[in-house]
Amino acid sequence: MKMELSVNSDYMGDHGDPEPSLRHISEAGFPYVHWCHHWMGDYIYSYYEVKKIGRLFEKYHLRLFDLHATHGIEKYWCSTDETSRLSGEELLLNRIKMTADLGGRAIVLHTNVDPLSDITRARAEKGVRTLTELEPVCRELGIRIAVENLFDNGGASSFYDIDRYFAAFPPDYIGFCWDCGHSNMVEQGVARCKNYMTRLTILHMNGNHGKRDEHMPIGNGTENWDEIASMIAGSPYDGALTQEVNMPAGSDPLVFLKDVHTRGEAFADKIQKLRESAR
Repeated sequence: MKMELSVNSDYMGDHGDPEPSLRHISEAGFPYVHWCHHWMGDYIYSYYEVKKIGRLFEKYHLRLFDLHATHGIEKYWCSTDETSRLSGEELLLNRIKMTADLGGRAIVLHTNVDPLSDITRARAEKGVRTLTELEPVCRELGIRIAVENLFDNGGASSFYDIDRYFAAFPPDYIGFCWDCGHSNMVEQGVARCKNYMTRLTILHMNGNHGKRDEHMPIGNGTENWDEIASMIAGSPYDGALTQEVNMPAGSDPLVFLKDVHTRGEAFADKIQKLRESAR
């Protein structure tokens, strides 16, 4: 079956009224949304805000596929300060329940970005504690958590965290969010991510030139897109093809999103053909 297409809600900004963004996403032909508003910070969604977002999805015939959660700043789920950690756990619980209420299936979590050290290793252990405490709720609501590969400091802390969480939890709870743009910015980044394909849960497809996190549509940048398609095709991933992109300043949103959609369709076709040829 051909992959459905999804795109991030914050392609032109992650604050303010989301209705214009959702309207353009629908008009461009996307059936699914990867919710990325307020992906960074301590923002808590109220019951009324979640209900409003749900009404907008219905109005524009959209469905939530998954959600980009926030690790927080003062509310930090990996903090070595217990008040901050518990507050971060509460923040994640807000996103987990929001995802379930809107019909999504998973949330994304960023891993550590600071240089690998005793401190970041201690944070990973705090992260294990938080994820342990959240597991019963996630299982009850049917929500998985996907940890994302990052690029800061050569990705050392990020890969350390991913390995630690995968060792601590089963794949039906903790999965992998592959940001192919991030892996393009790390030496041997794609090769490292190949080890995680069996847990692939969420996709962040975007291009760059290996220096900056440019978030360009599929086909742009210096990624080996044939290799990326082959890796996805060879994985058990059965979800939407999500592009996480940034619209260039001054662009027409609908023109931009229609191009993103066209590129996504062609890439989904490539993945489908690879899977069919491997049968």
